[in-house]
Amino acid sequence: MYSAFGILRIIVALAFVAVLLNGCKPRTQAPSGTVRVRINEEPATLNGFLLSDANKTTILSYIQWSPLSIDPLTLQWTPVVADSLPRTHVLPNGRLRVTLRLRPEAHWDDGRPVTAKDVLFSLKLLLCPGVNSQHLRNFYINLEGAEADTEDSLVYHVIFREPLFNAPSLAGDLYLFPEHLLDSTYILRRYTVADMLFRGDSIAQDKDVQRLAEWFNTHYNGRQVLHGCGPYRLKQWEADKRLVLERKKPWWGDTLSSRPGISVFFQARPQTIVFEIIRDEQTALSALRSGQLDVLGGISAAVFKKLADSAGTRFQTFSPNLMAYHALHFNMRHPVLTALPVRKALAHLINTEDIVRVVFENMVYPAATFIHPSRKELLNDTLKPYAYNPKLAAEILRNEGWKDTDGDGILDKIIQGRRQSMRFTLYTNSGNTARLRMAEMFREACRPLGIAIDVQTLELRQLIERIRSHHFDMYMGGMISSVVDPDPYQIWHSQAYTTGSNFTGFGTPASDALIERYRRSLDRTERLRLLKELQAIVYEQVPAVFIVAEKDRIAVSSRVQNITISDQRPGYWLGTAEVSERPQAKLGRKNSYFFE
Repeated sequence: MYSAFGILRIIVALAFVAVLLNGCKPRTQAPSGTVRVRINEEPATLNGFLLSDANKTTILSYIQWSPLSIDPLTLQWTPVVADSLPRTHVLPNGRLRVTLRLRPEAHWDDGRPVTAKDVLFSLKLLLCPGVNSQHLRNFYINLEGAEADTEDSLVYHVIFREPLFNAPSLAGDLYLFPEHLLDSTYILRRYTVADMLFRGDSIAQDKDVQRLAEWFNTHYNGRQVLHGCGPYRLKQWEADKRLVLERKKPWWGDTLSSRPGISVFFQARPQTIVFEIIRDEQTALSALRSGQLDVLGGISAAVFKKLADSAGTRFQTFSPNLMAYHALHFNMRHPVLTALPVRKALAHLINTEDIVRVVFENMVYPAATFIHPSRKELLNDTLKPYAYNPKLAAEILRNEGWKDTDGDGILDKIIQGRRQSMRFTLYTNSGNTARLRMAEMFREACRPLGIAIDVQTLELRQLIERIRSHHFDMYMGGMISSVVDPDPYQIWHSQAYTTGSNFTGFGTPASDALIERYRRSLDRTERLRLLKELQAIVYEQVPAVFIVAEKDRIAVSSRVQNITISDQRPGYWLGTAEVSERPQAKLGRKNSYFFE
C-alpha cells in the first residue's frame, strides 16, 4: 500500500516525465485566427508560370514554394524548400554547375516527398513548347541542362553555359510543381532539360506534350487545380470577391519553425488568410475602419497621411521602401516616338516636382532611373529627373520640323511620305488613382503645345495583354525591381522584346553587350560600374521617363500583432501575425522597418 504522500510523489513524477516527453516532441505553431487583406485586382490566374501579376505572386508566396526565396527580414536569398544555399563549381570545360539539396522534411499534401524529379519536371514545364511562359524563359538563356543526382534523390544539378552572377538564384528560384499529380503518365520524362532547350521545335510536334501544355495553360489556374508545398492551401475563390487560404494541419514545415536561423517563411500562424478584392480605395478604407479588413497596402499618399494622423489605437501605419517605380513608357517603334528628340521633348513635359508634391504628398522619391534611390550602392546618382520645361520641349519639336499645317491645333509632320500627327493614346490601369492623375497632368502639359493625349484606363490584365503585344503608343505604369542585385536582361535587352518584358522596344548592340557583360561578371565592383553605365544609356535614350520611386503605405489593424514589415514586395509577411479579438496597442516585429 502506498501512503498518500507516496501517491502524491508518483503523480508528481509522472507529471514531470510527461512534461519531459512533451518537450521532446517537435514544436508546432498554434494557429491564430483570421487575417483579412485587401488586394485591388483579382488575379487572372494562380499559375506561377503564366502572366506577371503582383497579387498572384503575393498569394502564391503562402501556397507554392521554391527551393530559394528572398527572406523578408534579411533581404537575402534564403533556403526554403532547399536545405541550404547553393554550391557552385566551375567545370573544366568552363561551364558552371550549381548544386542544391532539398529538405528531407518537404512533402506534398498527399504525403509524397518533394524530390529532385519534381524540380526537373518544373523546369521542363517552364521551358516546354506550348506553355505560355515565354516571358520567363529569357532568364534561362544561358542554361545548358539540369539533372537529378544519381545517388541522392533530393539533390539536383543545374548546368550553365558560363559563369553568371545570378546562376545560384536562377537554379533555386523556381515554383515547384508535383510531377506525379500533373504528369502521372510521365510525358515530360521522355525529354531532358537540354532537349527542352535545344529541341523545342521537334518536341512541339509531340501530341502528348501539346495536350499537357494546353491543360496546364487552361486548367492549372487555381480555380480548377492548384498544388503547393507551402503552409497554406486555397480553400475558396469567389470570383471578383475574395480568395480564402487555409492553414494546413499538419504541415511539414512545423517541425522546422523553431530551428535557429530558419527563415521567417516558416512562421505561419494565422489559421486563415482572406484576400479581399476591393478595387475602390474608399471602400477598402471603410472596411479597415469598421474592422472588416486587417491589412491595407498601397494606400494613396493623401489618404495615408490622414490615416497616419488619426490612427490612434485602432490601427498603425508603416512605410517601408517599395522596390518599384512609376514611369511614362514609350513605344519606341511607333512612327513618331521612334525619334529620340520627340521622346526627349515629351520628357520635359513631366512635372516631377508637382507630382511628388500634389499626387504623393512628398512621400516618394523623385526618380531618374530604374534603380530605387534607396539602393545607393547601385544607383547612378549623377542622373537627375528631366526638368519640366515646356519652352524647351516646344523648341525641340520646332527644330525637328513639327508644326500645325492644317489648322486643327495639333502638330504634324511628313514622315516617310505619310502625314503623322502628335496624337497619342496613353493607357494606364483602372483603380490606380495616382497613375491616372499623373497621366492627366501630362495630358494637360501637352495640350498647349499642340500635342493631343487621349488617356484611357484598362483592367490590369487587359493592360498587360496590350503592352505585352506592343499595341500601344505610351502607357503610365510601374515596374517592380529587386531588393537583391537586379538582372536587367528581362526588361532592357533587345532579345526580351518578343519573349520578355521589354515592352518599349529599347536596345542597341552596345546596350545588349553591356547587359551580357554584366550578367557574366562575378566581380561585383565591375557589375556595379556596368549597371551605372546602363542606367546612363537608358536615361539618354528615353524609352521611359522615370517619375517617382515608391515607399509603400500600409495600415494594419491593432488586432493583428507581430506582422513582419519588409522592403520586399508586397511590404509584409503575414505568417508571423498573431490575431486577437481585441485591439492591441503593440504592433510590428522589430528591425529597421518595424515599429512598436
